[in-house]
Amino acid sequence: MKKIRCGIAGVVGRGQIYVDPMLACDFAEITAICDLNEEGLKEYAEKIGGNVKCFTNYEEMIDSGLLDLVVVATPIPFHVPQSVYALERDINVVCEVPAAETVEECKTLYKAVKKSKAQYMMAENCNFYKMFIVLDGIIKAGILGEVHYAEGQYLHCLGLPSKDEWRSKSLWGANYCTHNLGPMLQWFDNERIAKICCIGSGRHQKFKDADGEIKREKANVLLCKTESGRLLQVRLDFDTPTPYMLPFEVSGSNGRAIIRATSPVEESYIHLTSNDFDQTHYSEEWKSLQYFEKQFLSESWNEVCEKIPNTGHARADYVMVWDILKALRDGKKLPVDIDMAMNMTLPGILSKVSLERGGEWIDIPDLNED
Repeated sequence: MKKIRCGIAGVVGRGQIYVDPMLACDFAEITAICDLNEEGLKEYAEKIGGNVKCFTNYEEMIDSGLLDLVVVATPIPFHVPQSVYALERDINVVCEVPAAETVEECKTLYKAVKKSKAQYMMAENCNFYKMFIVLDGIIKAGILGEVHYAEGQYLHCLGLPSKDEWRSKSLWGANYCTHNLGPMLQWFDNERIAKICCIGSGRHQKFKDADGEIKREKANVLLCKTESGRLLQVRLDFDTPTPYMLPFEVSGSNGRAIIRATSPVEESYIHLTSNDFDQTHYSEEWKSLQYFEKQFLSESWNEVCEKIPNTGHARADYVMVWDILKALRDGKKLPVDIDMAMNMTLPGILSKVSLERGGEWIDIPDLNED
């Protein structure tokens, strides 16, 4: 069988996480890598070996005829133009988050995907975390009943902003919300978010950009209403001095599940309206979500656990890459398609508008209607 020929743009930075799982895959090969860091590019070429070609120009790599798939792991302003350039040449694209910076960029990308013979995926690795996959299986099996509410928090202390650091320049409102919306939208069958509102804590880090403005508030909450009226809540906090945390909660007609993702080994819990649970009014009986792992953990997770150590965002990066490559090999749809990518990205972009208007509800455009 012909191997999937892969290229990685930004291989010295975020793109490096794709190298090891691609090298471990016997039906894929890295044929080209691209980065402006020539010294780092040389080091990765030596690690990859074979006949991998090095490029410092993205367009030259795309036009080289060496690729079936390109990973766009470059800075956010390049995500749309580089994705579109590859899609216009019918090369499959896996792009890091978020998919775009503006509503107009979203429209441009969406149209390019619909016109292309190739597939597009946004690489939201949180969708591939162990407990999120298990919970998705529980929800899809109807065990939790009809889900109507979910919340996710992304608590990641970044320290005092730096004028040269991309998070300092671009993170404000809730525009970096894909790590939360990704898993929740997966549980909600990617029902389209119809409107959002965003409000901040009113407190800022002591940092001003070139225009003398302070935009990044210490904490922000984003509320999202789906077309059927279900509610999603995202809380982002990049400045409170605490360890990295990624907790979630989802409520359904049969109970509630809580993911306590403060570390890969911490337990998550579920409570259901069944005889297996104490149903007294003040019940504190919860059961471990790990109980459902054997039934709902994905095949890729089991394969990865046999082959690699516990690395790459608790193996989520490896599972994501393997699922991408297997989908392309088998001619199947990539896991996070353009519709889910837009459903994750547009609320974050428009959260800044809502924040500036004091928490006003903002309608999310339906790109299918354009």
